[in-house]
Amino acid sequence: MFRMRSEVFLDELGRGYNAPLGHEVDCYDGQNTTYMMYIDDMGELVGALRINTTNNPYQLQDLMPNVEKSLAYHPSDKVWEASRLYVKKQNRSHNALHVFKCLMTGLVAYALKSKVEKLIYLTEQKKDVLYRRVGFVPHWKGNPVCLHGLTWRAGITYPNAALMQNMLLRNHLKTPLLHRVKPHAKHRVNDRKVVYLKSK
Repeated sequence: MFRMRSEVFLDELGRGYNAPLGHEVDCYDGQNTTYMMYIDDMGELVGALRINTTNNPYQLQDLMPNVEKSLAYHPSDKVWEASRLYVKKQNRSHNALHVFKCLMTGLVAYALKSKVEKLIYLTEQKKDVLYRRVGFVPHWKGNPVCLHGLTWRAGITYPNAALMQNMLLRNHLKTPLLHRVKPHAKHRVNDRKVVYLKSK
């Protein structure tokens, strides 16, 4: 997973963090970090995202501290930050949108299961249309800022049953989204928590 992140964030986008063995790892990949992975029918990792609780280190508080204050929340294990979302380059031409739908809907499903109150995130402003297309309903806070030559926004979403149902219907997905699967050894992330999504 970290090697694929390196291919996306370092090789393609030129804004990741280099680590040994060709991995992309930063200070927000901690022992308490959770990773959500989308696994295809062949057992291959196609896309993933990172989840941190806000009572642990998370990137929004460091990259956009002024905007972070406008989100009006108290750091806790019931407020999650989602980051480092990506889809494997080789899969983008034919099923990138489907993988994105599954990751975002899976994130809401997992948040509901964990009784999470708020999801916060930092994303490129131009992706607003994509979030709304899958029904994620971002509430943007603060003014846009320029990072890495791109315009970014901080957003917050409130997981609830109505949001979940709308995303399932809009994206033509069925429950359960979260699965217990035995991944190939190359998809394991040491002893950290991993939540898997399957393509079917």
